Amino acid sequence: MRLAVIAAILLALPVTAAAEPPLHVLLTYNGRSIDTSVRQEIELQLISEFTAYGCFESIALYDEETPPGDEAITLTVRLVEIFEETTYDTSVAARADPQRPREYDLMHTAQLRLRARAQLGIGPEKETFRERNIKGVASHRPTVAGEDARAMALTAATEAIAREARFFACKGGEKRLQKELRSMRDEAR
Repeated sequence: MRLAVIAAILLALPVTAAAEPPLHVLLTYNGRSIDTSVRQEIELQLISEFTAYGCFESIALYDEETPPGDEAITLTVRLVEIFEETTYDTSVAARADPQRPREYDLMHTAQLRLRARAQLGIGPEKETFRERNIKGVASHRPTVAGEDARAMALTAATEAIAREARFFACKGGEKRLQKELRSMRDEAR
């Protein structure tokens, strides 16, 4: 009974943790343009992952023309490779036959591989204090007619990229991140 009362009192006390820093995300692809659907899916998955499970108070996307403030923490995800392939289990002639069975529409697999370099930095020059290669690999074979195998593979691969980016950025938890930031600021002085 006393343990329950103590637990209730502790739960009622206000938490006085330090404010979590906001995270600004930049997504690039080696200076070249990127397919809009791939860019939008990666951005959506990054925001979803960090909002649901991240160690940051808020997350915002930005581009190179409008950089974040001086004390901002930035996560730069630079896509290094996008490999996309569709493999078919039937011949071209069989797929082109107008009398083909409907099952032929299900006899293919979409594969997608994304490789990226993630960098966590701080300040206007985005001074890097963590860096890592991340990847997302997925394949999907449709199970019903009309299912978009590419879209399903893209979603799975971008979910993997976002999950790895969150593991990388939040590695060690908020306390470790705050400690790293303090040490960087002390070194800068």
